Parts: sequence; C-alpha cells; structure tokens
Amino acid sequence: MTIKTRVIIVGGGPAGLVLAIELGRRNVPCVVIDQGTGSPSFPKANSTTSRTMEHYRRIGIVDRIRQIGLPDNYPPDISYHTRYAEHELARLHWPSREEALAKRLDESDKWPTPEPMHRGQQMFIEPILMDYASTFPSIELHYNTVATAVEADDNGATVRATHTPSGQEVVFEGAYVVGCDGPRSLVRSAMGVKYEGWAGEKRDFLGGRMMATFLNAPTFYTEGPRAPSWQYWCMNPERRGIMMAIDGKGLFAFHTQLAEGQEASPALAREWFDNLVGKELDYEVLGVAEWTAGFTLVAQTMQSGRMLLAGDAAHLFTPTAGLGYNTSVDDVANLGWKLAATINGWGGDKLLESYTLERKPIAERNTRFARSLAEYFRTIKLPPEIETDTPEGAKRVPITVPSSMISPNANSPHRASSSACSTAPRRSTRWKTVRRRVTNPTSTNRAPAPARAPRMCGWKTARQSTICSARSSRCSSCPTPRTRPLS
Repeated sequence: MTIKTRVIIVGGGPAGLVLAIELGRRNVPCVVIDQGTGSPSFPKANSTTSRTMEHYRRIGIVDRIRQIGLPDNYPPDISYHTRYAEHELARLHWPSREEALAKRLDESDKWPTPEPMHRGQQMFIEPILMDYASTFPSIELHYNTVATAVEADDNGATVRATHTPSGQEVVFEGAYVVGCDGPRSLVRSAMGVKYEGWAGEKRDFLGGRMMATFLNAPTFYTEGPRAPSWQYWCMNPERRGIMMAIDGKGLFAFHTQLAEGQEASPALAREWFDNLVGKELDYEVLGVAEWTAGFTLVAQTMQSGRMLLAGDAAHLFTPTAGLGYNTSVDDVANLGWKLAATINGWGGDKLLESYTLERKPIAERNTRFARSLAEYFRTIKLPPEIETDTPEGAKRVPITVPSSMISPNANSPHRASSSACSTAPRRSTRWKTVRRRVTNPTSTNRAPAPARAPRMCGWKTARQSTICSARSSRCSSCPTPRTRPLS
C-alpha cells in the first residue's frame, strides 16, 4: 500500500504531534508514523515551561493542558531531605497553579506572559496532543507502524514501514521527511549525521544506568515528609534519589541510580524506595524502567536536503530541568511554519536552511545547561553525621541551589527575580532568601541579554559569535574538551 502526503513525520511523541498540529493548522497534509500504540502508560517529562505553554496557547489547547497534573492549590515546591520521612534540608517555595494564574492578571506583575509554567506529566499531555491532532482532516496518525527505511532525493522523500499487527508493508511518499524518532533515529542515520558532544559520562547520580519507578503511594502524603512538594530530592551519604508528584493524590515517578550489574525490578524498586523514605509504607509499584543518564549530544546538522530532525533525534539531554521535552516543542514550533511556507511556495529556497542555524545553537546551549546541573549535584558532599540526632548533625548544610532550580516570582523560569536557598538548618523549612535574576534557556531563539555587565568567560561557541555571558571566572557550561563526533 502506498500513501502520498506532503510531510512524513517519523515519531509520534510531543515533537512529532506538535509538528503535525502546526502543519494541520496550515492545511498541509502530513502523516505521523509511530511504532507505539498511541497510549503512553509510564511517566516521562514532568514540567512544561512558560514558552511551551505559550505554544500550547497559540495552537489552542492550553486550557486542556492545565486541567491535568497537580491540583490548583497544590504547592509545587522543590524540597531536599536526608530521607523522606526524616530530616528536611531545604525547600524552594513555588506558587501553586491557582496563585500563579491569579497573579498574572495583577497589573504590578512584571512577568511578560499570561502563561505560567505547568507541572503536568507527559504521559497525560500526549493523549491531548493526539486527540487534537486527530481533529485536523489533513493529518493522518499511523500507530503500531515501524519505519524500516528512509530515503530522499531532490524530488521528494520516501519512508517504508511495516504495520505490526498485520505485517503489511506501507510506503509513504512526500515532499519532506522529519525525524522525531528519538536518539536511535532512523532518519538521522539515513542522513549520515552523527551526534556531537559527551556520551556515557559516569556519576554517582545522574550519570549511568538509572531506574525509574512508577508508584501509587497515597500514604506518602500522611507518613512521609511533613509538607507536600512537587519534586522531592533525597540526599544522604548512602544513596540519592529524586521523586516527582504526578497528580497530587498518590501517583509518583521515582528515580535512583543502578549499580554495575544491577537490573531494574519491582523488588529492587521497593527496597530502594523504602530505604530512601526511611520506613516502610503501604504502596503499589505500577511499573519500572531503565534509562541512561550522562548524555550531552547535538546532531551535526538538523537538515540534509529533504530530511530534517527535531526533538531527541536532534539533541539528547541528561534530563535535568525538563529541557529535553520543552526544547523539542520549541524545535517544531520553529520548523512547522517554515515547512508550510516552503511547501505553499512563499517561503523561498533558503528558508529551511534557517532551521539549523536558529535551533542548533539553542540545542547546544540547553544541553550544556542540563549537563552543568548534573555536574553540580555531583559536587554536593554530605557529612556522614547529617542523619544523626546530634549537634553536629543539626548544623547548617551548605546546599547552594543552581539558578535552574530557583523558585520564580509566581510565574515561570524564563526570567524572574527569584528566591534561592543557599544554606538551611536541617530541620527547618524556612530561611532567608536571596534575590537574583535568572534566565531560562528555552525562552527565546536569541541569547539572553544579561541584566548587568557580566564577567565574560571568554569561550565562544562554534556556531555563535557571541561570547558566553557566565558571570563566573570558572564557567561550568563551557565544554572541555571540545565536542567530538559520536556515532
């Protein structure tokens, strides 16, 4: 069977679906090919930035997105603990959805967008995107369909695929093919393009094989920490872990690192969760999965003729600060209108070339930023007596929170005057805050202008003439050694 269209999108995650919607809104025929069933059942990305919410507002689904996730009055704080049921080290206070939405209408508020960031799980966002994409007559969704070969020439692109339930071969023919098919991208392989950057970096946490656990644990709210948070960090000399609240009722995503030779299993997940809580709770392990941290990779180019890349096929992150999913949506918001303009004849011959020129520097900056966060958490050293009920254990613990983790002023972390915790008593949930301007790296296609004259670190990116504006003589974002091609 042969299906003719204008744009073939390989991969039906957020990048592929938002790209299809961008094309569908402009009446450009496209197909989405995805090997999955179309019904995600395991937690993925946990946070949607203001920039992504602006895109959802523009395409008409922002209200539906805000209906999923944490309750309106739930405090989406970030808290740090020795063990979840024992000592709290620090807490970053964030406004609830209710507070953030109310303050955006305040004339004294200086935040320049009506869309605060949103704590919503990707596993709940994808069905909304799928449902909305299905309403466009020009979009065809083909799930349970595995792409097996990709080729393109000056006249168009062809993707061969297999419909797995029936075993039938399907041939898709179009003007362009876009690979939104993840880190093992078939499209990127067909382009002959490699990743550049760091791969396989080892750390005690967020560097190596990780175990993700999907939990239903309502008792965590009554027998765990003294106050609810959106993100719970566990930090002690024995083990580290991080957990995100999904619905504010009992669903959580819990992550910790696997040791060499260990395999993810429900039994191991239960053992480690009990260990980091500090006592046994009544809960259910809904699923476990393995993933690998320690990647900072960007494709050499995002276009080769009629083949293009977006999302994880174009850049691979260590997932800190939610940058992978949000950068992916920003990719296709940039690419969608350019494809439509080119196909409809008014974009000119060079418009698509601007896609790599604009998006690759953003991918390089954001992946470096995510790597710097993972490196930061490596540097935190906790004294062995931190868990003891002694005067030494009760001393203030030096936790300097990086700018990406800083609580914003009622809206979102593109840029905001924000509260940060530098040190906190072990048992306290309140402390002095320091006011500081920060910039979110996904907010714009231009390098952010500093609020005041910075001390330049002197390093220049390969694609940008602007000098890095880090305000430190030692910039953790600057790569050493230089990036190198990786297959």
